[in-house]
Amino acid sequence: MSLISTLNTPKAMLDTTVLCGALLTDGANRSLLRIARLGIYQPVISNVCLLEFLHNASKGLGKGSTKKVFDWNTIDTFLNFFVFH
Repeated sequence: MSLISTLNTPKAMLDTTVLCGALLTDGANRSLLRIARLGIYQPVISNVCLLEFLHNASKGLGKGSTKKVFDWNTIDTFLNFFVFH
């Protein structure tokens, strides 16, 4: 992407809940990340958000019987595809 097109691309700040939701299900949050990959907007994700996401995903997302803990390989694959592409 050229510098000029990057300057014209809208930016959106994403928080931890978007990343966690996108990891859990193929729903609206994952769609937001897919749209960003198309260049429709440029996601902005802080380092604090990434650290919080890593912590939450590795300790478990959800509550009770629906809680899902993700291994580091799954988290890494997700981040590389949806965030660091």
